[in-house]
Amino acid sequence: MNLWDKKLGLFLIAALTFFACDEEVGQLNITPENNLGIFFAEQSVADDIEQLWVGSSPSSFQGRLFAGHYVDPNFGNIDATGYCDISIGSVRTDPFLISSAEYVDLALNLRIREATGTYTSIDIQKFELFQLAEPINDEEALTSSTVLDLGEKIGDIEFALYPDSINLEIPENVSEEDRLLYDANGIYIYTINFSLSEEFKQEFFDAFITSTVDAVEVLSIDSSGAVNDTTFTINSTTRANLLDQKLKGLAIVPSQENTAVIGFDLLDPNTNFDLDYTVENVLGSRIDENGIFVLNSLKSFTNFSPNEDNPWSGGIFDGVSETGELFPSNDDQVYFQAGTNMYFSVDVSEFRDLRDSIPNIIIQRAVLSIENLINPQARIDNPTSLSFLMTNDEELSEGILSNNADGTLLSDLPNLINFNSDSEAYNVEIPLYLQGIVDNENPYDKIIVGLNTLARDLSVRSFVVKKEDIKIKYYYSVTN
Repeated sequence: MNLWDKKLGLFLIAALTFFACDEEVGQLNITPENNLGIFFAEQSVADDIEQLWVGSSPSSFQGRLFAGHYVDPNFGNIDATGYCDISIGSVRTDPFLISSAEYVDLALNLRIREATGTYTSIDIQKFELFQLAEPINDEEALTSSTVLDLGEKIGDIEFALYPDSINLEIPENVSEEDRLLYDANGIYIYTINFSLSEEFKQEFFDAFITSTVDAVEVLSIDSSGAVNDTTFTINSTTRANLLDQKLKGLAIVPSQENTAVIGFDLLDPNTNFDLDYTVENVLGSRIDENGIFVLNSLKSFTNFSPNEDNPWSGGIFDGVSETGELFPSNDDQVYFQAGTNMYFSVDVSEFRDLRDSIPNIIIQRAVLSIENLINPQARIDNPTSLSFLMTNDEELSEGILSNNADGTLLSDLPNLINFNSDSEAYNVEIPLYLQGIVDNENPYDKIIVGLNTLARDLSVRSFVVKKEDIKIKYYYSVTN
């Protein structure tokens, strides 16, 4: 029987047994049916698990910026510094009015979307705001270990972080006035407001009102009806270019006394620089005006530490500095953290010997299951998704974490799997992958549990799990 015949048999037999529902395996509800010759097996891979610290990785998070510090009971000191630029392309104000503008106030608002750490509502979170010494170069590879030089300090903030306010859903029978506190999705708009230096406020305003004189050619008609080419000058604002040159971007730097890493939403309209000013209208009266400057999600990234330039400090990995190498956790647990990229590996090479005991085995269904997660603190959540990759020792030594098996018609891996809140587990189906290992046709016998750089979890979320709770559960049949 060739591989294609086996795969057809896999789906046909699975379809016959799919509706027999006594034992749940991941998303599968299949009870072994002896009259069909299908058997069930479950194997712990506890002895085949090792840690893998990847180190730095691409760190631009689709509009999410992180900043903060906390001491994790397992991972030690965790730090995040956020860098971003200011987007001013959407600001349009009549240049003729700008010449009479007078400054009123400037505020920086950031919407909080999530927080990870050991914080309580009585803990004070402190941040300093800096201008960058040079603009962010989006043509450079910005990773989680990238550090940019800071310019002058332009602001700071101290505030209590209230966990109940993060992603609070709108209550029933809310008043019309209170409804304004929630967004279109019914989620509370939780924002903080930085205290900005007067020097920076004035610098921002001065850049905003600066204009140039452009020569503009206009066709006019004189009293006789003749068309004349007339050239004259008008004030034409170049605030966008000038702001880009004068305001080189921002860095949000946490205090080492903080107890949380906070995720700010750069794509939310409530995250912005809010400029109030007045202008003189044609009647000579002063009227209020407002300019909103959003932060640039396309030129933003987060530096996470530990990284390849900053070893682990505190916790069970204290002193670990080498990246890209497998190492044991030295206890009965395995550890995973997003942001810092502490991953782990599952070695499935033992399944290559399965044919010695079951010569004609066909894998019908197979699931790699990670269950009974341990979250040591109430406000340290596990990642919303994991990426299951495949590699081997040779390619891992070259830094290759993910491959596609050559010559296979179908493949389970790599795969991105969301956390199953019903079973409280990550379950990835791997029947084709496991069959390739059993048949010795797939050379990649290590499964890397990590994060996909194209669909990364937007946080420093983490989990701990006992090695015995990582299992491969599979159904198989035997051909004659």
